[in-house]
Amino acid sequence: MSFATSFFLQEILKTCLASFCLAALLIAAGAPFARLFHLCGFAEAGLARRFGISLLCAFAGLPILLDLVGRAGPLVMALTLAGCVLAGAAVLWGSQIERGPWVASAAVATLWVVIGACVIVDAPDGEGGLKHSLLAVDAVKHTSATWAISQWGTPPLNPSVFDTTKPVAYYYFYYTILASALQLLEPLGLAARHLGYAGCILSLGLLLALLHELGVASGLLRSRGSRALVILLALLLTTGLDLLPAVPLLGFVDFNWRDLPIEKWDEEITSFVGSALWVPHHLAGLAAGWVGFLALCARSKRGVVLAALAFASMAGLSIYVSLSAVLTAGLWFGLLLWQRKRRLYLGLLVAGVVAILLALPWLVTLLGLAAREAPIALTFRTPAWLQILMDPGPGFIAMQIGLLLPFYALEFGIFAFGSILLWHHARADCLRNDVCWLLLLSTVASFLLGTFVRSATLFNDLAWRVMLYAQIATAIWTAAAYDQGLFASFRQRAVVALCLGYVAIGVSLVQYRVHSRFEVHLRREDPIDPASVPDEIEARLWLNEALPKGSLVQGRPARGRAYSFGLYGHLPSFVADRYNGLLYGASEETIAWRKEIVDPIFQNKLPLEEVSARLKSAKIEAVFVVKMDPIFDNPRSWAGQLKPAYENAHVKIYLAKDIADAKP
Repeated sequence: MSFATSFFLQEILKTCLASFCLAALLIAAGAPFARLFHLCGFAEAGLARRFGISLLCAFAGLPILLDLVGRAGPLVMALTLAGCVLAGAAVLWGSQIERGPWVASAAVATLWVVIGACVIVDAPDGEGGLKHSLLAVDAVKHTSATWAISQWGTPPLNPSVFDTTKPVAYYYFYYTILASALQLLEPLGLAARHLGYAGCILSLGLLLALLHELGVASGLLRSRGSRALVILLALLLTTGLDLLPAVPLLGFVDFNWRDLPIEKWDEEITSFVGSALWVPHHLAGLAAGWVGFLALCARSKRGVVLAALAFASMAGLSIYVSLSAVLTAGLWFGLLLWQRKRRLYLGLLVAGVVAILLALPWLVTLLGLAAREAPIALTFRTPAWLQILMDPGPGFIAMQIGLLLPFYALEFGIFAFGSILLWHHARADCLRNDVCWLLLLSTVASFLLGTFVRSATLFNDLAWRVMLYAQIATAIWTAAAYDQGLFASFRQRAVVALCLGYVAIGVSLVQYRVHSRFEVHLRREDPIDPASVPDEIEARLWLNEALPKGSLVQGRPARGRAYSFGLYGHLPSFVADRYNGLLYGASEETIAWRKEIVDPIFQNKLPLEEVSARLKSAKIEAVFVVKMDPIFDNPRSWAGQLKPAYENAHVKIYLAKDIADAKP
């Protein structure tokens, strides 16, 4: 068996193990919060429902707690998580085990874990090499942030542009959970990437738990138990009618199915499955925000405390999702004043103030490293292809306005259809309690922000992620419409819409593996040789053992992302890549200056003494050279004059001390 095949199978097994272990840890760790604050009737719930409530509470209480204790170091974080897990195990012990299809549920969960692992991990290319999944684009971020926090605690240092004086300016709370779990699970042979993969896979379960509790709390979902879960799962695994506009747009990319722009045909509204695999931290923020709202709707003092914890966690889990929540809270506050619900609006006010105080240490870090330019800007939601086809002017504006509602209808598909049915036939039910009002107000907030605001840095993640509240609400309304039999007269149309969504999800999962040329071009990534990946993995693993933690290892700076550095190393870099460097708070000027220092080292231009001087000034302890670098096989370069400390067919590693001791 080749190294690539053996490695792939090991990664599948370790990712599955990490997924089940992380789920167990989070369910146990969230149980004390659920029991103490009595969220969603936790004490009266059976074991299965307790699992879901506990998972939600884990993302509401742990992130802010781990950030605060993490300032005392990563060991304190791990001990805190372990303490919560032990307390939760005692809470869950003896829970009533209700009847249900446990075997079928376990089989479905295992199937999803295996599918998710196969989609995410590096896979053999059939020629002895390994090919990254397209999801590695974000997996690098999840992984590097996780091992950075596991080494330095919070706030973490920027692993991509290492500077001990500047912690990262990023919403990193999600990774405090993964980093704490990593320290507990490392004895099982798990690495940061496995926890990152597991977090993505587990996010779909988090969404299922959230939808179930919102359906129950709103009173809209009348079915209970396995029937309710089947309805919600059927909706989680589908998406809108994206195939209908995406197929005609294939003409722009030579009709290659790999480039089918399922999400990119319009300003993106990512499917639930896509959001889970790409951005689990945003889903964690969504869950935390809804836990806060549900806790307030309980109208108890304990609920206000849980809401404060949840809102503080939400802020550090996802800034973009937090914007939707803040606007929702503002709209709700005004409604509560009008309805004269004094206890609720005072609770909301107190929870918001306390949340700001709890998150203040993180907010100070964020504001201290804020970018010079405003991170958000006003806009009008427009697909990129329309901007290419039409020049600015009255006709363009008219087209923008005219296409807005039809495009939203296509994006939401079955969810738009179900929502319209429910509101048409059961409008009174849709506003029956405070949770129902929150579903409506959060949808309004999502559409306002998603239509008129965009993020001004890198990609327009803001417009993509603020829509999550609307997606959750429309999923609840659609599930309720089906549950109440409102689809009876439209059964065939509903089945077609569902199936189109399932096909779109299936194509997307395959595209993640085969790499859309459109995506690669859009992201402007450096070329990657699959044959080099196995050797880069072995070299990174060697470095992890050869050098002490915190040692700077420098490869040729990547234009996009440095994959082997983030996924398989756990040593920081003077400047690894531009994208994650910017993401974690480094400025364009800093990255450009650092690249000017290290880029020439890989270019056949510098004598040995100059290389040594540059490495010394940057405090770099090892140089990571790959076959695609100009100096790799050049006997006249400085690298050709030295014997590397480590060497294989595609990688050479030179230690700075050996370079300094060498005689030119």
